[in-house]
Amino acid sequence: MEAKVRKGHREACLIPEGSINISNSERLKRKFMGVVHEGFDRIILDFKNVDNIDSVGAGKILFFNSILQKKDGRLIITNINSDEVKKAFDLIELSNAVKIKE
Repeated sequence: MEAKVRKGHREACLIPEGSINISNSERLKRKFMGVVHEGFDRIILDFKNVDNIDSVGAGKILFFNSILQKKDGRLIITNINSDEVKKAFDLIELSNAVKIKE
C-alpha cells in the first residue's frame, strides 16, 4: 500500500492505493500523522484506488477521525469504488462516525 499526499492551504488529501490491512496500515498512519503534525486539520482520504480494507485498516480510519476531532478538524472519505470496501464500511457502520462523500 502506497499513499500519495496532496496539500492545499488548510487541507491535505491522502490517496492510498491497493489494500489497507494489518501488514501495511502503519504506513498510512505515518503519512496521516505527518500531515497532522504539519498543521492540517482537514484531511481527505481519497479511496479511488483502494480495493480492500480489513478491520485493522478500518480501525486506523476511526483513529484518524478521533485525532482530528480532538483538534476540531475533519476527516472525509471520498471515491469509494470497491464493493469490498463499501461492505466493510457498512458492516462496522463507519458512516456513523466519519463523513463519507461519494
